[in-house]
Amino acid sequence: YMEEHRIQNIMEDAPAEPVAEAPQELEAKPAGVAERFVALLIDWSIISIPYQLLAAWVANQANLDLEQIYLLVGCVFIPFIFYEAVFSCSGRSTLGKKLVGIRVEDSQTGEPLSFTRALVRSFGYFISGIILMCGFLLAFIDNRHRALHDYLAGSVVMQARPKSWGEKALLTLTGLALMAAVFFYLYSQLFGAGSLT
Repeated sequence: YMEEHRIQNIMEDAPAEPVAEAPQELEAKPAGVAERFVALLIDWSIISIPYQLLAAWVANQANLDLEQIYLLVGCVFIPFIFYEAVFSCSGRSTLGKKLVGIRVEDSQTGEPLSFTRALVRSFGYFISGIILMCGFLLAFIDNRHRALHDYLAGSVVMQARPKSWGEKALLTLTGLALMAAVFFYLYSQLFGAGSLT
């Protein structure tokens, strides 16, 4: 009995094994403007390219006049708004944001957006764009890169996963190049009478 008691005391006095540290969580950082732009163009392409092909087929089959074709093509905004809303709420992400590694969340709590707020945010894209893109330019001066549509919905776009230095550089360079191309095109359309010459 004494021997058993001595062994029990030794076991109780033995130092506890160190507990393995939990892996560090991703540091909460706002998404950069360039990577947000890449994600937006991916999402726009996912909706607009199939829609344009379908619209061209419908216009050809229905023998629409030019005004009706413009109206049909302009309706591409409707599926885009709902696509963005559905995949920006309840913790989901659009394909473009998944590929880039970013997500939309509540700017105050970090919680996922409701569908209503995600819908406001999606519609806000066009408010941001209709005022000569100034709503998007706001992201360059805001400390968390929030654009006008983020302010309207009370949202912020955050990093969703860690990225290597190479991935960050590639996203930044690609985003800046695409932004330059888009703004040059818009400038030429607005001030060059639709011509690049």
